[in-house]
Amino acid sequence: MKPFRRWTVYVCLWGLLVGAGAARAQDWAARHGLTSAQYQAAFNDFSRKGYRLKNVSGYTAGGQVRYAALWEKTSGPAWAARHGLTAAQYQQAFNDFAKQGYRLTYVNGYGVGSQAYYAAIWEKSPGPAWAARHGMTAAQYQQAFNDFTKKGYRLRHISGYTVGGTAYFAAIWDKSSGGAWVARHNLTAAQYQLAFDDYGKQGYRLKVVSGYQAGGQDRYAALWEKSSGPYFSARHGIPGKFYQYVFDNYYYQGYHPVYINAFTSGPAGRFNGIWENTSLKASDLQLIATKVAAYMSTQSIPGLSLAITKDGRLVYAAGFGMADQSAGEEASPAHLFRIASDSKPFTSVTIMHLVEQNKLHLTDKVFGPGSLLGAKYSTPANNTKINQIVLQHLLEHVAGFTTANGDPMFEHTDYSTDQLINYALANKIVTRTPGTVYEYSNFGYCLLGRVIEQKTGQSYENYVRNNVLKPMGITRMVIAANSANQRKPDEVVYYPSSAYNLNVTRFDSHGGWLATPIDLMRFMVRVDGLATK
Repeated sequence: MKPFRRWTVYVCLWGLLVGAGAARAQDWAARHGLTSAQYQAAFNDFSRKGYRLKNVSGYTAGGQVRYAALWEKTSGPAWAARHGLTAAQYQQAFNDFAKQGYRLTYVNGYGVGSQAYYAAIWEKSPGPAWAARHGMTAAQYQQAFNDFTKKGYRLRHISGYTVGGTAYFAAIWDKSSGGAWVARHNLTAAQYQLAFDDYGKQGYRLKVVSGYQAGGQDRYAALWEKSSGPYFSARHGIPGKFYQYVFDNYYYQGYHPVYINAFTSGPAGRFNGIWENTSLKASDLQLIATKVAAYMSTQSIPGLSLAITKDGRLVYAAGFGMADQSAGEEASPAHLFRIASDSKPFTSVTIMHLVEQNKLHLTDKVFGPGSLLGAKYSTPANNTKINQIVLQHLLEHVAGFTTANGDPMFEHTDYSTDQLINYALANKIVTRTPGTVYEYSNFGYCLLGRVIEQKTGQSYENYVRNNVLKPMGITRMVIAANSANQRKPDEVVYYPSSAYNLNVTRFDSHGGWLATPIDLMRFMVRVDGLATK
């Protein structure tokens, strides 16, 4: 079924990825879109499990306060965190913890209407002299920045936030040594990107990026340090509705988050993040990206997704390009694609699953008296050769069906499956004796789907999902819908729009499945049911 591949490409690779290591142990956890109560519950749960809060951001989305947070499972000194504090409450907590020997290590400001709120983290540890300020206007922040810099202090953290349309800042400095550093604020998205690129070329690593709004426009404050470290990647201004896709993309490429910042942007939230990769070589990641970009350019592909396994393990997955160009939705390995004729192996495996249970036999007749489908589809007088077709013929594309006069599966898109089968049997004559000549047949696999339904008493989709896919851990695969407005959750958009002129739902058993590349890899490594690779 080649037509789909002109619209969007779904790539699955397996084999050796040079230098690929095991996925990083899950020593971190990240959550976003949490209400205050949900955040508190997550905070309590992760704390009990030995995780330490690394950063937390408050923001509003749809008029509701939400939280995004990052935890790491690591040891360290005593620590404490608070959120939802008014300015007065934050100041009181700041004073109380300072008296107990705690140092402020992180502060996030966020506005809810005309009120400022704060979330903060303290650690009880020794260290150099330090200072913190909050509720500063842009001018006050610049003055404090200049004053502390003259006194030998380094900026350690910066948070920009908007209250009642005015931008404010909270910051932490300490008097410590270290490499060169630089900080900028009040940058537009374009200015921030230019600064990021420029400092990156000079060997600086991004440490903090905070988003906020000024004059109704997204702005950024950021801190860079000239230091070495693992291969990293950073993003800013990610729309909240697409953030999970971006996050998944990093996760499946072996990255782990080291900094997450959420901020209010109009009626919704946006996200900034920094990720590091200690699982794969930078050269391998860059090689894959370069090869994929070249392929997409050559083939004019808007978006694709791929996965790689090694020794039976998933070691890499990623999306490239766009899942929905008009919405600016980036492709990720979590997106569902029409997989066209890659659907056929799922049908053949299901047939063999039934053969193993003695519910079917490869020598079973498909049409005619006492056959698998004879009671449902009568044999046309002008096409009696179909009575010679057995199940194995359909599986091996040697049933004798020909597409010399066109593929029936692409015709009469308004017909139901049963109507199409009766039409094809009466008008697409079997010109060859079954079992003698190979000719690829979508129609033959359509019939196999009907055999599965006839034998199980269930729809093809339900039986395959519950009895073949689910035992393999594949839970999201579904049969595609036909129109753009019937797209399944997480399904990409297809280009050109003529992709929606097909009756893809009717393709079910020969080309109708939606899947991710991870689903296909899971199928490939588990289909034999053996523990060995």
